[in-house]
Amino acid sequence: MIPHFEGRQAIFFDFDGVIVDSFHVKTRAFAALYADDHPEIVDDVVAYHNAHGGVSRHKKFEYFEGVLLGRTPTQQRLAELADRFAKAVVEQVIASAEIAGAERQLRLLANARTPCFVVSGTPEDELKVIVERRKLSPYFRSVHGAPAEKADILADLIAAHGFDQSRCLMVGDAMTDYRAAMLAGVPFLGVALGVSPFPADATVVAGFERESVA
Repeated sequence: MIPHFEGRQAIFFDFDGVIVDSFHVKTRAFAALYADDHPEIVDDVVAYHNAHGGVSRHKKFEYFEGVLLGRTPTQQRLAELADRFAKAVVEQVIASAEIAGAERQLRLLANARTPCFVVSGTPEDELKVIVERRKLSPYFRSVHGAPAEKADILADLIAAHGFDQSRCLMVGDAMTDYRAAMLAGVPFLGVALGVSPFPADATVVAGFERESVA
């Protein structure tokens, strides 16, 4: 087990980019939704998605429709986009490679009886299907996603289980995860496969196979 995980009362994991290497899958899906009818905004769609990892797709679609296209999105339009997006990504996320060493670490944490939770911006029902299909459910006490905000999920889990937040850990790959951890008073571990998006004083790893600092 990597040292960052030792002695924790609980560990909260984001999913895409932390457990599975699937961020690129969603990048392509967002671009594809607008490529035919609005190719002029595709670069901005990708840039916004890349800069706002961990933000729910619903909020991203509100930005794409309202800001980039300048039209007020109806709930029907947002639901249609979300449905098309889910159909494009679920099977690909299930098939994506894991982040190096992630499942081994989850197995070690399970053996150590360290409670682990998923805290993600992916819609919760969809996320539970993905976790189940990847056979990762036994490693997690519970799986949580949108529409709840990550900071609220953390606060609720800490209160429900009586954890000391200073002895917990949030593991994420985006500033959304970092900010949620700071709001909840939870220490943070960043995962960055490339350039780190986190403040210089944040602890960052490139995977879980070894103490590889990104």
